[in-house]
Amino acid sequence: MILKKHTNELLKVISEKGFNLNDYNLDRRTSSSLGEVAVITYKKSPMEFWIFPGNSEANNIFTVHYTRFLPTFPRHNNPYRYNFEELKNIFEGWLKGDLSEYIENENEIDYWKLIKENPFTIEGIDFTKDEPFTLEEQVQLKLGLEEIKTLVSKNFELNHEQIEKVNKRIDYLIGATKRVSKIDWRGIAISYIMETATDLALDEQKRSIFFGLFSKLWSIVQHLPPHL
Repeated sequence: MILKKHTNELLKVISEKGFNLNDYNLDRRTSSSLGEVAVITYKKSPMEFWIFPGNSEANNIFTVHYTRFLPTFPRHNNPYRYNFEELKNIFEGWLKGDLSEYIENENEIDYWKLIKENPFTIEGIDFTKDEPFTLEEQVQLKLGLEEIKTLVSKNFELNHEQIEKVNKRIDYLIGATKRVSKIDWRGIAISYIMETATDLALDEQKRSIFFGLFSKLWSIVQHLPPHL
C-alpha cells in the first residue's frame, strides 16, 4: 500500500518546487499482484509518475515508473527498489527534468498558429495610438524585425562588431513592444533607425537602401526625414 503520509510529502515537494498544485492529480489504483498503486498525473497529459509497492511485507519500499519527455512519451520502468527518501529524490528529478521540459514546451507561444488565427499586416498597426501592442502585433513586429537582421547582413558588408550593434538594437526594439505604447515605440524606433544609419557611416545610396528595408515592413519610415 502507498501510505497517505508519503503522497502528502510528494504534494509538498510539488509546492516547494514552485509548481501549481491544481495542475496535478493523484489517482490510487488497485493491482491484483501489487496491491495499491499511486499515479501522479500532470493535468490531462501523458506525463505520469507511478509509485508501486516494492515489498509485499513493507510499506516503505517502492519501485517507480515515470513518463519521459521524448517523442513517444515512453514510460521509464525502473527495476530498482527504493526507500521513501530515495523515491522523493527521483520524483524531484522528474519534476525538474522531463516534466519541466514538457511544461515549457506547452507554454511556448505557437507563433504559426497565432498568425494563422489572427491574420493581419504590420502596415495595419496605428503607431500614433497611446496604447499597448496586442500579442499578435508583438509577434508580427518580432518576425518583421528578425527579417531585417537577415536583410541587413545580406545587403551590407558589415564587420562582426557592426552586425552585433545592429542586432542588439533590433532586439531592444523587439523587447520594447512588450513595455511601451505604440506611439512611444515609434519614437524609439525612429531614433534607433537614424542612429544606426549614422553609426554605420552609410553613404547616401546605402542609407536609401537601409531605410528601404524598413519601408518594406511597415510605414513607420514615412516619419523619417527625407534621405534622397
